[in-house]
Amino acid sequence: MALGTAALAQEAEEEQEAEETRSGDVVVVTGIRMSLESAQDIKREADTFVDAITAEDIGALADRSVAEALQRVPGVNVGRFQKTSDPDRFSVEGAGVIVRGLPFVRSELNGRDVFSAAGGRELSFNDVSPELLGRIEVFKNATADMIDGGIAGTVNLVTRNPLDNPGPQLAGTVEANYGDLAEEWSPAFSVLGSNTWETGAGTFGFQLGYAQSELITRTDASQVTDPCYRTAALDDRCIRVNPVSSGGVGDPVFTPGAFPPAGTVLTPKGAGVRTTGFDRDREAISAVGQWESNDGRILVTLEYLRAEADLQLDEYAILALVNDDALFPTPAPGTSLTFDENGLFQFGVLSQNAGSGIPTELLRFNQKRHSVTEDIALDIDWAPTDRLRFNFELQRIEATRDSDSIISAMQTASDIYLDVRPETPVVEFRPPSAGAGGSDYFTDPDGTFYWFLLDNQIRNTGELDSFRADAEYDFEEGGFLRSARFGARWGERRRVTRDANFANWGNLSAPWLGSAQYARDFPGSSGVRNPFADFQRGEVPIPVPGGAAIFFGSDDPVADYLSGATYDQSTAITVAWENSFPFFWDRPNWGPFPTTWRPISARGGVVDGTQFLPGEISDVGEETMAFYGRADFGHDDLFGNGWVLEGNIGLRYVETTIQSDGQISFPSGPAPDILTFCDPLLNPGASLPGYCSLSPARQAEFLAAFTGETIEDDGDIEFENWLPSLNATLEVREGMLFRLGVSKAISRPDLGAFRTGGALFDNTGDLRAAGTLETGPLFQVFTGNRLLEPIESTNYDLAFEWYFDDVGSLTFSLFQKDLSGLISLGTTEREFTSSSGVTIVGEVNGPANVDDGTLRGFELAYQDVYEFLPGPLSNLGTQLTYTYVDAGELSNPTNFVARSAFASGLPLAGVSENTINAVVFYEDDRYAARLAYNWRSEYLLTPRDDIFPFNPIFGEDTGQLDGSFFYTVNDHFKVGVQGVNLLDEVTQTSQVVDFDQTRVTRSAFRNDRRVTLVGRFNF
Repeated sequence: MALGTAALAQEAEEEQEAEETRSGDVVVVTGIRMSLESAQDIKREADTFVDAITAEDIGALADRSVAEALQRVPGVNVGRFQKTSDPDRFSVEGAGVIVRGLPFVRSELNGRDVFSAAGGRELSFNDVSPELLGRIEVFKNATADMIDGGIAGTVNLVTRNPLDNPGPQLAGTVEANYGDLAEEWSPAFSVLGSNTWETGAGTFGFQLGYAQSELITRTDASQVTDPCYRTAALDDRCIRVNPVSSGGVGDPVFTPGAFPPAGTVLTPKGAGVRTTGFDRDREAISAVGQWESNDGRILVTLEYLRAEADLQLDEYAILALVNDDALFPTPAPGTSLTFDENGLFQFGVLSQNAGSGIPTELLRFNQKRHSVTEDIALDIDWAPTDRLRFNFELQRIEATRDSDSIISAMQTASDIYLDVRPETPVVEFRPPSAGAGGSDYFTDPDGTFYWFLLDNQIRNTGELDSFRADAEYDFEEGGFLRSARFGARWGERRRVTRDANFANWGNLSAPWLGSAQYARDFPGSSGVRNPFADFQRGEVPIPVPGGAAIFFGSDDPVADYLSGATYDQSTAITVAWENSFPFFWDRPNWGPFPTTWRPISARGGVVDGTQFLPGEISDVGEETMAFYGRADFGHDDLFGNGWVLEGNIGLRYVETTIQSDGQISFPSGPAPDILTFCDPLLNPGASLPGYCSLSPARQAEFLAAFTGETIEDDGDIEFENWLPSLNATLEVREGMLFRLGVSKAISRPDLGAFRTGGALFDNTGDLRAAGTLETGPLFQVFTGNRLLEPIESTNYDLAFEWYFDDVGSLTFSLFQKDLSGLISLGTTEREFTSSSGVTIVGEVNGPANVDDGTLRGFELAYQDVYEFLPGPLSNLGTQLTYTYVDAGELSNPTNFVARSAFASGLPLAGVSENTINAVVFYEDDRYAARLAYNWRSEYLLTPRDDIFPFNPIFGEDTGQLDGSFFYTVNDHFKVGVQGVNLLDEVTQTSQVVDFDQTRVTRSAFRNDRRVTLVGRFNF
């Protein structure tokens, strides 16, 4: 591990009441109390602001991933959805990590950069097996020797090494996990073996670790769809603040004071249910070889880690189709809807067209994902003298992520009974009241037709090479300067993302064009399935009779998709549909009808050798070169009163070069005919193009650009940053100290933000609207931004820390981050010159550094073992933390996709103002038990939902209770049971429906209560 990085500049105190072994920065501990003592020592002796979880902390709860373990740390929140803009798919293990309200988190492995090929800069923590880790450190401020890039914080995963524990060692776990919704057992086991050999040539050590963990889970969700304001008579469509269609959101048509109109009521257009099964199989292999010279002056460590994860998603959903505002629900014939005193819908039966039912999708979403991250590193520590030390480090990372997805949908019609009053809304799909359907309505092949398919593929790769060299010199004892460090680091990263972005939607059939093709017509392509028999653990009625309906596909839709079977099935269905058109469609000569589905690989214009269009591929490289200097200082009796001052001050310089390749296309000819297109007599009633209002000189400039030429848009993007830091502690009495940290930090934009290339097109319409026809850029392009700079933050931390026992502390930390250059949608201007010499100024639409802001808050943490209590009660202990975050006026980044007018003024996404962790534990020589409760207050999940009508979505306040109980059989064996989600928490989301930020229910998720039987051995 590089000097002073990833772990701590100073050793924790050596006095320990229980046996432990230290080597370098790794602490091997056993038992809850010893793990807490180790974490407390790490925090106390750190040279900046750090919190830690040691190995026992990860193992003592049923934390199935690093992400779940991190939620125990003060100031850390873990996302509970697969991605923030998709609030339909709950993540039982936790997903993205947010530190002190910000997502700009770096990930490290033993102090080195590490990442996944998931499209971002950080590691997907769910892909990492926690069983092979020694501890997790969360750095909340920085020293000069730390790798730059983490404004919010740095999460460092520290593995074990063989020389940490000399002699032969063998340890492992065997587990069986059961989820009560999935109703399946899944295995997990891990083994870690090591040995050391003392020879005349030095001490050798070798360690081999393997961990495998499968987790099968299920989540059920009840959903309220598109609540909108309507007239009290319910005789007309939704009244929208923005026009909305399946294509997106238009410009606002109401001002805040005029919406919602008086006398309206809020009514959902429909509802939905879904049940989602996840099967995650995680595997990790770790190998470590070490050699230490007999005099202890040279230590060589060679490390290899391979983390591999497979995820299979199998989802069934029944959803009201609501994305056509020309259609709107009415009470089912003979019924009425019930509202509260504020005009908010409570319960009733929704139908449409005099009881003919609401269009209803029977949808499946199937996905298989495979991720691999491999890291190999060589670390050399050399101490030629007692005062001078060197460190050299080489690293290579390779990462891949492949994902194959297929979404399929059948369609029928139904009446929907909906009751939003319970914690979990009641959703029942019923046969349309105007029809003659019975209890077999949803399983009748005559009543369900083939609707659409949507496929997607991802093929991402990433790689990193880095080299680091550090030197440290200790000054003579007694002086104010204790040591000095200098170092440099070079890194080169390349990332290629290939993602079709779920844009390949296509029909199988539709009744409004030709004849819909029903399940009876192609019985081999669909069948009756029963995924809702025990929906929401029986807490609500089954959503369809018997829980069954007709769904597309076989038992393995992804395999059928990849083999071409799905394409064969869809072709037979769509040909029959096209043959029923009221007009002639010659498929053999004309190809499929434009809306007909075909896989992404069958699209025109894909890049040779791939199934992706040019705009779906981003190939960007990055090279960094950093230098730093750091001085450590201290005084053992600052004012003659015993106060102890320790600290460090430093400066880091880093230069970043981005390599991005692409092409810019000039407008293709012929140039528009001004005489024709700008003559109002030839275009009666039409709005003339913006270029018609240009001056003659500007028109000539405009027309000259239509060359159709393509120019290379390759080039290096360079920026440099100076990052000073200061950290200090002042111990005013034994165990009582004040800590200060001030640093400047950066977070580099995602590499995809630097992509180049695109097509220039007419911008004069926008210029006319802005009144800048004679001065603004005549053309625009949507692409990345080579002028983008890193986000910068000046971080301030001030803490009071009181350590009153081996496991006993009370700490209070204030923090503030002054942020600048936050990235959002913006515009810049660039000059483009074609090979023929034509030069134009273009408006570049893309990511830009446009926002500044301040985030502040505080953390309060307390832990203690109550040894003063009598008898067995002296083995009780607690951990309590509280975090408050105020994101101030920080706004949510915008992108190319329009949002609802309600998205303005919302808090920063992902920020819970309040977070609480409460742990109570008991531990004696034989028994160890712990209960841990994590709670966070409401937070904005996304300012724009992925689905119609694209409203902002909040996560409501939520908490989860986990627990464990272990029995020590002897010195070598432990057995126990761990439980997750013991209180059967219902996670709720809500949607914003007006300018007053009125929120009504969107979804209620119920996931497994998980129980894990554990056996541990250690020899």
